[in-house]
Amino acid sequence: MPRTKELIKGVPIPVQPARISRCGMSRAKFAKRQVSGEWYELSNQGRSIGSPTEFDFYMETEGKSPVGTSGARKRELAEV
Repeated sequence: MPRTKELIKGVPIPVQPARISRCGMSRAKFAKRQVSGEWYELSNQGRSIGSPTEFDFYMETEGKSPVGTSGARKRELAEV
């Protein structure tokens, strides 16, 4: 993964959000700083919090399975 000088923006939050799963930066709503463990809610209106390489990224999973978010339907077996 190439390093980027782009900074991400966010707002500090006091505790880890509930019902989250790890994801890539493009889908993330939350970030956790790897060194200090501080949590942030990502937002364009927030302040610059650092480089993407300093964080682990997470998305909300409430009501969703943390795997298989493509939206594809399962095929059902039909009785003949």
